Amino acid sequence: MSSTEASARYVDMTSWSDAASRETLDLIAASALELVDFRVACISIVLDDLLVAVSVAGDPAAREQLLGSAYPVERLRRELDRAQVWGRFRFLPEERYDARATDAMWVPDLVPLGGEDAWRPLDLLAAPLLDADGGWIGVMSIDLPISGRRPGADQRRLLERYAAQAERAVQLALDRAEIAEQIRLAETARALVRVSAGDASAAQVLREVRGALLEGYRAHALWMLVDDGTGSTFNVRAGLPGHLLATDHPAVRAVDQLSRRLWEEQSVAVIGAEAPTSTPLLGPEDLATVVEQMSERGQATMLVAPLGAGEAYFGMLALTRKPGGRPWSAVESAGALDIGRDLGSAILDARAFERERRLAQELRELDTYKSRLIATVSHEIKTPLMAIASHLEMLDQTDDPLPDPTRSSLEAMDRGTRRLGRVVDDLLTLARLADPVGRGEQAGPVDLVGVVAEVLDEVATRAENHGVALHVDARSGSTDVPGTTRDLRQVVAQLLDNAIGYSRPGGKVSVTVEHPGSHVELTVADRGIGIEQHELPEVFTEFWRSPHPRVRAAVGTGLGLTIVQRVAERWGGAVEISSRPGWGTTVVVRLPAA
Repeated sequence: MSSTEASARYVDMTSWSDAASRETLDLIAASALELVDFRVACISIVLDDLLVAVSVAGDPAAREQLLGSAYPVERLRRELDRAQVWGRFRFLPEERYDARATDAMWVPDLVPLGGEDAWRPLDLLAAPLLDADGGWIGVMSIDLPISGRRPGADQRRLLERYAAQAERAVQLALDRAEIAEQIRLAETARALVRVSAGDASAAQVLREVRGALLEGYRAHALWMLVDDGTGSTFNVRAGLPGHLLATDHPAVRAVDQLSRRLWEEQSVAVIGAEAPTSTPLLGPEDLATVVEQMSERGQATMLVAPLGAGEAYFGMLALTRKPGGRPWSAVESAGALDIGRDLGSAILDARAFERERRLAQELRELDTYKSRLIATVSHEIKTPLMAIASHLEMLDQTDDPLPDPTRSSLEAMDRGTRRLGRVVDDLLTLARLADPVGRGEQAGPVDLVGVVAEVLDEVATRAENHGVALHVDARSGSTDVPGTTRDLRQVVAQLLDNAIGYSRPGGKVSVTVEHPGSHVELTVADRGIGIEQHELPEVFTEFWRSPHPRVRAAVGTGLGLTIVQRVAERWGGAVEISSRPGWGTTVVVRLPAA
């Protein structure tokens, strides 16, 4: 036997399709030998432009050399174009055969018999196996007739039947293999979705999906080069030996440029020393550079898929297989393009999460800075205010009578000082409410009815001087709410202060505390000047005050309802307000029952 194994390519097909399909092909090959009187039968399938032998029966030496051997389909097509047509089979006699093609064959050691019909070592008898559209899906070849003669009419008829059986079996096996690959890649896609569904960074997402990609694609190594969104790139790899190439290395630039062109065409490419064809999108020099680097790392083929979402290109995914690895199937190539889009979407989501995190952090820092600024300025203002107030009090208590203009000035100064003091107090309250709950807080169940009673005692004189009647409907009982007494006093005091201040003389303010269901409601209603409907969305805005002349004339900071809302939300509650000009305003504070 003349062997050229050194130049042949071999593919591990022991796990191709399912066991039942492989056994069927083995049975057909073995039966053909037994009934048609040949010593060697081989069934090959077409995978990615390669013809791969998946079943060999007969001579052990032939089986050892042929099983898993792969060579380009076009090579055999060209040979069979010159062959004699024997039904499904094509017979190419030795005298017509291209001697250069013997490296793709098993050539037996055979001394031909005499006569024109003697079987010769390079005689080729093969039947293309076709799909419904007439495309090649495989080949059944027969060699070494026991008689030593080329087959006669009876043998050809039997061979026709086995070729038909082989064709059906190969089609079934290919269909089952494709379904199995689709299921496997679908599982890979689902695994990627599970891994990438979160708030991880883009780099974390790609590192997490490496295992699923390697397993799902039966790849030996993986490499991803992705733009991080800031103009820089990061590498993610697995199973790829050797040092990491710099992003400006010619091989890296070549693969990246190829991936960008693939994104424009929405396609993938297979390159490498064992790739059946080369993509026209990669020049010969660049291809040679990439193949050299792959060979140095023990990789024979690379499936390149672009990563992107919408119209945006993010990077590339490269999956590699070692020498003898299975060819990349059409299902795997199509799946890789889908995986590239899925990963692109995951990268896009991860970038959005990263931007939101950065923005949230900046907002937190800004809010913290604002709170500290307010607290600092308020403290700095309060100290001289206290000094001014104390000196005004000393002047008011002097035994010497003061001229009327002087007393009027002192009274104006006192009113201004008190007003400014209220602003400072409200600012300090806002700054305190901006801090997280628990920092210096002694929180616990607080009796809201008790708080209301205390605040009513404090404002009763003011309400009476203003000519406003207070009506309270608050019964002690299950009205405990979470929070602190200081916070809840702020709420009740602010609401009552607004209700009394904006009520007309002779008006009425109602205060109700109820416990409907799982929460406690504090309702403060007045019959005062009311608020325009278009102004209601603004009432909780810091420092906002209505342009109504009556409101402008009253003392206020524009922070009262802001403080009420902040306290309510601080303790898991909410605030609602309804109003009608000339009919009054109703504010409802809902807090969870403690």
